[in-house]
Amino acid sequence: MKNLIRIAAGALLAGMFAFGSANAATFDFVELADAGAAPNYGEIGGNPLSFLSGSIGLDATATKDGLSAFAYLDKSGVPATHEAPAGMGVCGALTGAGQCNPGSDDNVTTGEILKLTFSEAVFTADWGFNGPGHGNNFSAGDVLELSIDGGPFMAMALDVVGFTNFDGLTGTTFELKWAGTDFYIAKISAVPLPPAVLLFGAALAGLGWLGRRRRKIA
Repeated sequence: MKNLIRIAAGALLAGMFAFGSANAATFDFVELADAGAAPNYGEIGGNPLSFLSGSIGLDATATKDGLSAFAYLDKSGVPATHEAPAGMGVCGALTGAGQCNPGSDDNVTTGEILKLTFSEAVFTADWGFNGPGHGNNFSAGDVLELSIDGGPFMAMALDVVGFTNFDGLTGTTFELKWAGTDFYIAKISAVPLPPAVLLFGAALAGLGWLGRRRRKIA
């Protein structure tokens, strides 16, 4: 049974990657924040901020201390060269021009949650984050908390090279919560989960349950 589950899991992952190679969507929030003309470039807040890459849509919303806030694209220190990059954070209040007020309140900080809602279920990869000083400057022990599709929040390390611990997550809604470390999300890539793969995943879960039941009976 274990070998069957391993084979099925491998086939499931292969199906995801094969389907995703032609349907990948990339959301580069640093690039988006640095686009456009001075002085604001692409820096803007909204509730939601909405994006489209290929066939996949993404809405970014936010809360601060349990109240509605704004997802916010914060430009780099030097937008032309992406030096000192930021990305997407959270802002509690905006000016009439959509700029954060105060300007320092633009990352994900105390009491804030940034929520990413995709237009369909996705398989994620190539996550990127930047710290409060703009740039990937995290230290050992720095974490954020992540909830997928309304599930429990789990601690995710931010000091992993390439943030590979975030790769391979599947779902529709991802909530990123401050847990002692200020951060921006710099980028995320996603591929849609085809219906056949979703059904196969359900079947795989059923095989795991059946294996556990057989062990109990034995």
